[in-house]
Amino acid sequence: MTLVFCDADSNHVTALHGILSRFEEMLGLNINLGKSELVPVGDVPNLHELVEILGYRESVLPLKYLGLPLGASFKDKTIWNPILEKMERRLAGWKRLYLSKGDKRMEKLQRDFLWTSMGDEHKIHLVNWSKICRPVKFGGIGIRCLRRFNSALLAKWLWRYGLENDALWRRVIGAKYGNEWSGWCTKSMSGAYSVCLWKFIRSGWGNFSKFIRYEVGDGTRVKFWDDVWCRDRPLKEAFPDLYNISRTRDASISEVMCFVNGRVSWDIQFLRLVNDQESQSLDSFMVLIYSTKVRGVGSDNLCWKPASSRGFKVSGYYHSISSSTGISFPWENGVTIKDSSSGSFFLLDCGSRQDSNYRQASEEAFCCP
Repeated sequence: MTLVFCDADSNHVTALHGILSRFEEMLGLNINLGKSELVPVGDVPNLHELVEILGYRESVLPLKYLGLPLGASFKDKTIWNPILEKMERRLAGWKRLYLSKGDKRMEKLQRDFLWTSMGDEHKIHLVNWSKICRPVKFGGIGIRCLRRFNSALLAKWLWRYGLENDALWRRVIGAKYGNEWSGWCTKSMSGAYSVCLWKFIRSGWGNFSKFIRYEVGDGTRVKFWDDVWCRDRPLKEAFPDLYNISRTRDASISEVMCFVNGRVSWDIQFLRLVNDQESQSLDSFMVLIYSTKVRGVGSDNLCWKPASSRGFKVSGYYHSISSSTGISFPWENGVTIKDSSSGSFFLLDCGSRQDSNYRQASEEAFCCP
């Protein structure tokens, strides 16, 4: 695509037409009039006369040149739409769906309603939206964060994958992408060809796995050092000094567990004898593993740490990941409010308005008369 600039003068355009005609005669090539355009820049009163001289069709700015908008104001947000659409088309199908702007638009409606009640008047959003979405006891007002709630909904498939071993959908996904050693989840996927909905779901396993623990049956699917089966964290984190000298760091529980006369016995081997500093850790380590109940038979089970009896719940996981950040608000030290959501917003709004008034007063103080 070639751009030719000239004055909006009939003599100049006539000369340009002669040059292009001579070009066609010398090279035997024809200019495609269907793709040729005459684009005015500014006010051109004799535009129709110039169009008749060249025989091109008339067009206006902005237009596309080499795939990018040409002639539009740099402040115009619409110039980015073709670029974003082109990027989304190049993404895989699932990625294009899950990178849509729907969640941002919905959150914008929520923010506008909270601060302006959907009125036409523009008002400043005085508090960061992530703080507003925190639970009430962490200083927010409990509005549901759409991104976190979507993560909680997708996490339900991770939970079902670990439990429904005989389900057809589970066997299909496991056969296609392969399972981790334990079989609780598929292998992590990477590379240009690993683009699918399940990859998007699987990416949440790192955070999801922090909230699960294992109930030991025969111990064939649970790692002794790496998995959470004693208390609330892996043994390698609770006893790092012993883990560093362990001879069987990658062993499953079944490899180090045995039963003698119906009682569990642990065969834990180390690379060397423990020293005086490690002996105290070894005593605590032995007390912990021998006090933990294991069945020794049957399959290992997946348990939900926040609520072992009820199992995984979308709402429970959402509250868990929402409560992972933030400082607990001292409600017990203040006035008891029956409707905590309304009360927290009242306090939040009052505090924000006071801060806004303070900033406004500060700005006026530094303004010249």
